[in-house]
Amino acid sequence: MALAIMIPQISILANAIFLGNYTSTDGLIEGKNVLAVVGVAGIFYLVFAMTLFGLASGMLMLMSRQAGDNNHKGVGVYYSNGMILGLFFSLLLLVFSYFFAPYFFSWTLEDNLIETLAVQFMNIRIWGLPFIFIAHLGNMLFVSTNNTKLMLYGTLGQTIVQILLDYVLIYGHWGCAEMGIEGAAWASVAAEFTFFMVVYGLIYFMPRFKVYAINIFRSFDMALIKESFVKSSPLMMQFMISIGSWEVFFIYIEHLGENELAASHILRSVYGMVGIFVWALANTANSMVSNIYAQKRFDDIIPLIKRIVIMSLSYAAIISIIILTFSDYFLSFYTSDTQVLALASTTLITVVIASLLFSVSTIYFNSLLGMGKTKRNLVYELIVIVAYLIYCTIVIEQLRLPLWVAWSSEFVYWIFILSLCANYIHSKKWVY
Repeated sequence: MALAIMIPQISILANAIFLGNYTSTDGLIEGKNVLAVVGVAGIFYLVFAMTLFGLASGMLMLMSRQAGDNNHKGVGVYYSNGMILGLFFSLLLLVFSYFFAPYFFSWTLEDNLIETLAVQFMNIRIWGLPFIFIAHLGNMLFVSTNNTKLMLYGTLGQTIVQILLDYVLIYGHWGCAEMGIEGAAWASVAAEFTFFMVVYGLIYFMPRFKVYAINIFRSFDMALIKESFVKSSPLMMQFMISIGSWEVFFIYIEHLGENELAASHILRSVYGMVGIFVWALANTANSMVSNIYAQKRFDDIIPLIKRIVIMSLSYAAIISIIILTFSDYFLSFYTSDTQVLALASTTLITVVIASLLFSVSTIYFNSLLGMGKTKRNLVYELIVIVAYLIYCTIVIEQLRLPLWVAWSSEFVYWIFILSLCANYIHSKKWVY
């Protein structure tokens, strides 16, 4: 799973490097312009993508329960109906975003160039939603059935297509027209389509998945779809609120200035680097806790969580030390703009410390998900988001404090999440 997450992070890194070093032939658009746009529009897309990922994660919990009971056909039925539910929501979100995005950017952004480019980017980028959901749901099937090695193939195909098309379409190589940020959007959609094709092909053609009797449209079961939605909707809402609050953060940063926004998009990739193994361990915690919870092996859960936390924190610490040691070299890949680099450099230590908190908090949060406590997760998320947005509004929007202070809002978020989730888990009130 770590390798499967690392591979697309390479494509995200390459995408940011291509865009950060891009200048249009007419000289009107520079690298920091497109970095700023991806900072805002990319998070906007992520709100919808992660909402669907919340549905896929909810299905992981349900499929892992069936796997824990050794019910192969149950796994297949949940997967099939989850596919139907997810395709419906992905198309609904696609249509909503397509018409809503222009108004949203017009209301919230102050820079006219960033607003125009953000709309152009989103009108293309949003078409990847159905493909990325199907791919994520397939990966959740791989996790729940202990076929995690298969996750590599889809993400590898996605990354190769992303990097290749970024190079060709952004700059206009190999006879293609220079498309700039629109080229980056098309490259991302094509990469997600490739991801979907590989994952779905593996499930459809590999003999090992025949035992699950997957038959998407013939397995339609309204009662099961309703159950899946009820179980997954708090998680979907949680991801929407969580990433939505980060969109508010980036909009506030845009109000500080274009350089601050461009630097923040670079810093966001630090989370991606640290998150490679952390997210893999978080999914592992979700699946394993769900599995042994279904077996009523309650005494094994907290020791398991502790071991995963130690692994996650150790990994995050090692990566953080490497990033800080080679920070100048690392940041220079993204852009040559000295103002953007200076802002990113002074804020990097704040982001690195926040990533250490993230490495622990997200394990506890996903362990709570594995117990099936999705409503409690949602309540905790709402409490934390209120505190987070209050902090961001005062510190960034009203006081307009420096960028490193703005990014300290991550401390507020992860400390609150950790306090709430860890307190509940160690109380053992969940034992029945």
